[in-house]
Amino acid sequence: AAVAGALSGAVGLRRLWLDHTGADITVVRALASALSSCGLEELGLGGNALTDDAADALAVHFGQVTSLRKLWLNETGLSAIGCGRLLEAALLPGCAVIQLWLPAARLGLEERRQLAEAADR
Repeated sequence: AAVAGALSGAVGLRRLWLDHTGADITVVRALASALSSCGLEELGLGGNALTDDAADALAVHFGQVTSLRKLWLNETGLSAIGCGRLLEAALLPGCAVIQLWLPAARLGLEERRQLAEAADR
């Protein structure tokens, strides 16, 4: 959570990799809240034991975050439901996220259909 606190207002930091660091829902919630007030463009959270609660925490803030372009959540514990929520939020107008890495094996047929539709836009 100290990292998230330092992010608030940090417009110069563009990339933050927290892969395989043991980041949990507390860290993700703090990061999600700080994303709207910093210039972070890329965030890596892969390899952490994150659940759908983390997906929800991030998805809620996607519409308010203007700088985040790339988000890595590969090798996490996200289910197809959590992946779907993130995907839906990323496809909303106004969301700046253009690249989203999710646990590929967790995407269901509906999420894959949404991806195909988004690629056609």
